Amino acid sequence: MLRVLLFCFLTSSLICSSAAAQFQAQAGWGLPRQIASSTVTQGIVLDAAGGRVVVADQQGLVAHAFESLEQTVLLEQSGVRGLVGTGSGQSLALAWYSRSLSDNNAVWAWHRGRAKKLIETQNSSIAIALLNGTPVIAYAAAEGEQTVVYLERWGKPRVAVYRTTLNVGALSLGIAPNGQIGVLFAEGYRNAQDEKYDASWLTGRLEKGSAFKRQRLGAAVYAGREQRYAVAVRGSQLLPVWWFESIEDQRRAALTKSHNPRLALWNGTQPLEFAAAGDVIGQIGDALYYSVQSDLWALELTGLTASRQLIAPRGIITGATAGTGDTRFATWQNLQSDGFASQVWLSDSKQPYQPNLIDRLSVNMGWNPWYAGQSALAQLVISAMLAAGAVMLTAPLIWLISTQTKNRIKLWLAAGIGAGFVIASRVMSGTVSAPNWSFEALLTPPWWTVALGVLLGTGLVWLLRKRISATDLAPTIASSLVVLTGVFVMIFSKAGFIRF
Repeated sequence: MLRVLLFCFLTSSLICSSAAAQFQAQAGWGLPRQIASSTVTQGIVLDAAGGRVVVADQQGLVAHAFESLEQTVLLEQSGVRGLVGTGSGQSLALAWYSRSLSDNNAVWAWHRGRAKKLIETQNSSIAIALLNGTPVIAYAAAEGEQTVVYLERWGKPRVAVYRTTLNVGALSLGIAPNGQIGVLFAEGYRNAQDEKYDASWLTGRLEKGSAFKRQRLGAAVYAGREQRYAVAVRGSQLLPVWWFESIEDQRRAALTKSHNPRLALWNGTQPLEFAAAGDVIGQIGDALYYSVQSDLWALELTGLTASRQLIAPRGIITGATAGTGDTRFATWQNLQSDGFASQVWLSDSKQPYQPNLIDRLSVNMGWNPWYAGQSALAQLVISAMLAAGAVMLTAPLIWLISTQTKNRIKLWLAAGIGAGFVIASRVMSGTVSAPNWSFEALLTPPWWTVALGVLLGTGLVWLLRKRISATDLAPTIASSLVVLTGVFVMIFSKAGFIRF
C-alpha cells in the first residue's frame, strides 16, 4: 500500500509538470557550458561573428574562443573595469574604465585592433553603441562643479550633450536605425541623510547644430558605480529601461533607507514594470534579455511578455547576448568565493537542450536542476524538522487527553485526531497572506498532499497496529504517526520553492 501511494505521489509530480516548467535551458537554448575563467569579474563582451568572448582580466582584454581553449590577449593593460562592447567581427568595438596607480583614471575605447584614451575622469560610467558601423561612446566627466555627459564618435571630437550639478551614473546608450540617439542615466544625489535619483533621458542626433532634449522619466534607484541601465530598440523606437520605483517608494526610502526597485521600460508615455530588479545584458531581435539572480529572462518587446530562458549553475554577475544568422548566443560570468575571479559560461541555440526525467522531477519539486541531489537532501531535512516540530506540539496533548480518560482512546480515534490536526493546520495556513516572505510557499501545499499524507500515516498505523496496541502510549504514537507523515508530505511538496 505504501509503495503504491509513494508511486502515485511521484507520478503526480511528473504529470503536473506543464508549460511553466523551467529547466537549465529551454526556448531553443542549449545546455550552458563553461569555456574559460577570469581573474577579475569586470565585464564581458560577446563577439558572435568572431566566435569568441572578450573579458576583462588582470593582464588586460582577453578573447576566449567558443569551441577551443585558445585565448588571445587583445590589449595588455592593468586596471580594466566595467568592460562594455558592441558589434561583432570587424565591427567589434570595446570601451572600459581604467584605474591606474601610475596615471590618472580614464575612459578607453578599442576598435579594429587600436586602443585610445578618450578622457581622464573619476566617473566610471560608460556605454557604447554603433552608428552606421562606427562606435559611439558615452561617458561622463566632472568639470568644476558640473558633471558633463559626452558622446564621442570614433575618430571625431567629443560632444557635450548635457550638463548638471548633480551626480550621473548607470549611463546607457541606444541608437535607432534612423540615427536617433538616446542616452539614459541616473541623475541625483546621495548623502548621509538622504538620496534622490531620477531617470534622465536625452534624445537627439550627432549633427552640427543639433541639441539634445532632456526628459525626466520618473524616480530611479541607483545602486552604485558599476550599475548600468539599458536602451532597447523596437523598430525605429528607443525604449529606456531602468530600475524604477514609485514616488511613494522614493519618499519612504528617504526615511527607511530601503528601496523597492523594479525593472521598467518607458513606452513613450509611462513606465511599464516587467520584472524584479535585475540587469539587462543584451538584445537579440525583438527580445530584450535580462538576468535576475541565476535566471536569464527574455522580454518580447512587441507583446511585452517575459519568459525564463536559462538557469545558470552559479548565478549571473555580468553577461551579454548576441545573434548571428539563426543562432542565438548568451554568455555570462559567475563570481567565485574569493569575490574577484569568475567562470565564463556560454550557451547557444545550435542544439536545444532536451530535459531528462530528473530534470522534470526537479522542476516540479522546486529544486535547482543543476543540483538536484543537494536540493532533495535539503528538502528532506527541512520537511523532517518541521514534521518533528509538529509532533512535539501535538503528542503531549494526546498523551494528556489519554491519561485523563477512564477508557484508553481507541487507536483509530487517535489517528483521526492526528488527521484533524493536519487538515486544520492546512486550513489555517491557507488563510495567511505573507508576500515576500521566504517561507511563503509552505503556506499553501496542495490539498491532495494533505490527503496523501493522512493516508500514508493511517497506513503506517494499520501496518504497525499490533505493536502499537501493545504499548501504553498507543494513542500518542498513532496520532503522532499521522501528524508526522501528514506534515512531512505537505512540507516536502513545497519546501523546494523556499527562496532566501
